[in-house]
Amino acid sequence: MVLLEGTQRPTGLPARHQTIAAQLGLCVTVAALAVIPANAPLVLILVLFAAAGAADALFEPASRMLVFDLAGPDRLGATNSVTTLSLRVAGLLGPALGGALVAIIGIKPTLLLDAVSFLVAALAVASTRKVIRARASGAGAGGSSILDEAYAGLIFAVRTRWLRAVLLSDLSQTFFAVAPWFVLLPVGLVPHGTTVYAIAVTAFAAGGLLGSAVPLRWKPRAIGRAALLSQALFALPLLALALDFPLELVTGACLIGGFGADLGSVLFMTGLQRGVPTDILGRVMALSSLGSVALIPAGFAIAGALAPAIGIQPILSFGAIVIVFATALALRTRGVAHMSASVPSGYLVEPG
Repeated sequence: MVLLEGTQRPTGLPARHQTIAAQLGLCVTVAALAVIPANAPLVLILVLFAAAGAADALFEPASRMLVFDLAGPDRLGATNSVTTLSLRVAGLLGPALGGALVAIIGIKPTLLLDAVSFLVAALAVASTRKVIRARASGAGAGGSSILDEAYAGLIFAVRTRWLRAVLLSDLSQTFFAVAPWFVLLPVGLVPHGTTVYAIAVTAFAAGGLLGSAVPLRWKPRAIGRAALLSQALFALPLLALALDFPLELVTGACLIGGFGADLGSVLFMTGLQRGVPTDILGRVMALSSLGSVALIPAGFAIAGALAPAIGIQPILSFGAIVIVFATALALRTRGVAHMSASVPSGYLVEPG
């Protein structure tokens, strides 16, 4: 529900204000975690984590819409590329920096510094210029409720054939391939040594860095086809681990898989932003994010429960098969290649 609220455009706060609110919420919750006593009730800790999760759920779709507002249609590809690239760099450096700070100054001061970082982020967003996007005539008019807006986004996704195809492909791969991969990778590699596991994870992250930088120069016309085929490269590390390839090949497959995953992610997001009418874009992004939020933990749980009984090979192999079939089925759908097609009756696409 927070994801859906986070994209309430006609009757709610602008994306800029939502992003600031989310960052301030994270600032407060992390600061509270830093100052509460070590023997604080478990219920209080759970409430703070729930509040942080709600703020994070609000931040993701709101920040995507803010990027869309600030970048404009001509710079979406490069902006999404830089955004993903910065996230990958932060993902590589952040844990190392956090571990060093904990070792040097302790847990509570590190959490307070983390809280300050969210405050700085909120101030940075507040400094951005306000962007008012022209809306299609009559779009979003009136005092529609949150549920009405959510329903409109769902109906649009169901009625738009190419959008339905790419979302189903993305969500099926998230559940059957992405979630099991992150659970089973350490299961398959840690017995060979933690160094081997670290090398594989680093190779995947390095591939992601390279992949997220490619759209800065490469702007495919058939962006949907390019996104889906890039994401299909993620099948390689699953097969390499499932078939017990030599560790060198597993590492290489992780590099290629990370490259394809992040390249496909940037192209996929850019295609959505260009192909979906602006007044329904936030809802479509929310539905996609909501699906991932729901399916990833479920995939974690199911893969973890099945692995002791049947082993990791069948699970990873099935995930790779799902990637291939989901990609092939989506690519056969009209409009997917360019992530554009006719808009269902009742929706207006904004000019430009």
